[in-house]
Amino acid sequence: MKTILLSILFRVFNKTLKVFIGAWPHKNRKHENQNVSDFFQQAPTGLRYLRIDVGLSDDASHSVETLLDYDDRMCIGIEPHPDNIAKLIKGCSKFYAISLSDNYVRKGHLLKPIKDIRRRFLLVEGAAGSCKRPTKRKFYSAFPDRGNSSLYDIHSIEGTGNISDKVIEVTEFQLSDILAKVDYERFPFIESLKIDTEGHELEVLKGCGNYLKKILYCRVECFRGFYANTVHVDPSKRPKYQKVTEDGFADSASAISDYLEKQGFELISSKPGEYTYINCNLKHLLLEHEVFP
Repeated sequence: MKTILLSILFRVFNKTLKVFIGAWPHKNRKHENQNVSDFFQQAPTGLRYLRIDVGLSDDASHSVETLLDYDDRMCIGIEPHPDNIAKLIKGCSKFYAISLSDNYVRKGHLLKPIKDIRRRFLLVEGAAGSCKRPTKRKFYSAFPDRGNSSLYDIHSIEGTGNISDKVIEVTEFQLSDILAKVDYERFPFIESLKIDTEGHELEVLKGCGNYLKKILYCRVECFRGFYANTVHVDPSKRPKYQKVTEDGFADSASAISDYLEKQGFELISSKPGEYTYINCNLKHLLLEHEVFP
């Protein structure tokens, strides 16, 4: 009797633990990309705004913030690392978490069940870039922080605090492949595009093509000269667009800002590691909607 009682208590505790901190992922679980067109056809009524999140890591913090606080927004998230994909499906034990299998998002102790989460959040496995057609690429997995994984072999203990523990083959595709399938009658503009791809940000922007004009805000991870970790990166392994100063610092913000300015965007915030740009041709939307990066 005592053994049975302990067994029941353990099962209850284990189930509660999975809900609040997320379950550990199944290593061999395969994620099937949902059809983008079907995603829009099945979207619940009442949704007004669309956000794109490129580079989710395993916690999808930007998308979690959106889904936790707003019921009128939907997100498309893009992530290449299969280990991160598994945790986005099952949930993780970090401050932010999303679970597509258990239907919730969490921020710290705040947990929000979302029964129709797959109709509001589309998880796409792959690497957004500027290649003309889907292309197989080497992807360098970072350890212990999978969120620093990159298409560039830039990891070092001195720089990122990580090592490249394995090389994974991923598929790179243009973001325009997804943007072309957006239901623009229902969503005439995209509220926000967030990009955090460890050095591949400019290529993601180029891969938007003419659909970039549909995006109101761009939130891009980039640095202007003083990001200390960049001095430890082998210059030959950096993205070509990054400029290197005499002191060895990498400047990615200049090239990204130049490109977006030519596309009609204006820099409105330059927080280190997170530059925010607004589409000058869509500024009028600020008076018509309550929208933000």
